[in-house]
Amino acid sequence: MNTRAKKYFAINIVLLLMIASIYLATNAAMLQNVFAQVGQSPIYKGNSEGIAFLLSGQEGKKEIAEAAKLGHDNGIVFSIAVTAEQLENDPEEIRAMEEMGHEIILQGMIDTKKLSNEEIRNQLHKEMGCYESTMGKQVRFYMPYRQQANGAIKNACKEQEINIVLFSQDGRAIVHKTEEEFADILMGQLKKGDFVYLDAKTVNGSMLSAVQKSLQENGWKNQNISQLLID
Repeated sequence: MNTRAKKYFAINIVLLLMIASIYLATNAAMLQNVFAQVGQSPIYKGNSEGIAFLLSGQEGKKEIAEAAKLGHDNGIVFSIAVTAEQLENDPEEIRAMEEMGHEIILQGMIDTKKLSNEEIRNQLHKEMGCYESTMGKQVRFYMPYRQQANGAIKNACKEQEINIVLFSQDGRAIVHKTEEEFADILMGQLKKGDFVYLDAKTVNGSMLSAVQKSLQENGWKNQNISQLLID
């Protein structure tokens, strides 16, 4: 390769590197968004004008019970995801949450990445048994462990005529300084039929009050998952 050819080759390499770096810089955020949406998009979404708040908390009964009461006091209805362990340990408290007007759904704790299809079915039956024993009715909605909605758990739930629920908006990811800012950011992201995930330990009365106010001002309805799918 002569000197001129080497010079043009070097220039082309530099240009290619510059183009690649510009592409990565401008598309990194977009790509991250795409993967986040794929990972969090629900198997189905609600078909009404409202949104549902999915509340979960596995640290202990205190946080989730307090969040349920705060929701009731501030006019927010939750679909509360509880584990089989919580159903066994705190049946009266969980039934009390339902009496407040909240919906109780089953929070799966099956790590599908580590189990065979048969083990997944067996574990699901155990979780269903805990729910039905405590709540006195069949499981309708199931939120998989860490959003692991793979083929095995889908098939196991389909066999039992259970609907899998995944959240489409993650309230934990909203960076905010005030509760009003949280509500404003959330409202800016919402779409019809969204399922919004909230962690019980981060919920407070001011936040829920601000969210309820924003919902009313924007003409949104807060519903549980059952209502969101029926209306």
